[in-house]
Amino acid sequence: MIFVSVGGQLKFPRLINWVLEWVSLNHYPEQVILQTNEDNLFSKLPNVRFVNKLDSGEFNALLGQCTIFISHAGMGNIINAAKLYKRALYLPRIASLNEHRNDHQLATVLSLSAKYPKFLSPRSKDDFHKCIEMLLFNIAEHTHLEMKNTLKPHIDSLLYGSEHNE
Repeated sequence: MIFVSVGGQLKFPRLINWVLEWVSLNHYPEQVILQTNEDNLFSKLPNVRFVNKLDSGEFNALLGQCTIFISHAGMGNIINAAKLYKRALYLPRIASLNEHRNDHQLATVLSLSAKYPKFLSPRSKDDFHKCIEMLLFNIAEHTHLEMKNTLKPHIDSLLYGSEHNE
């Protein structure tokens, strides 16, 4: 199951739309639960469920059950996922897109990405989608040598930046 959280305060349409687009394009068959801070959202995809708000017990239960956690870059969600060793992907809210009042989430992911190369926080929709696939199929730790050699340049670019391949 993929669990997506936008946090407890604000809506985050960019995150929700990017996830829904990936699910639709890839015909992802497993359950996807999206905590949205929005009422009246419905999906034509049978495996997608929207939840407006979650109390801490419901949130922790879903976080514990999920295979992949996708979230805004709030420290509470980052810390909770890290405590459970969850494979996670974070999208920061951007002030210039009117997603937040400042860019503290961007500063958070830049700092954590610099310290921890496997901290995934892509900037583009394409990279976001590639990171979901990488997490789902555990490509970064895949043991099949042929696949590893074929995908290594792309994975290194995602994990360490394009300068790593030069």
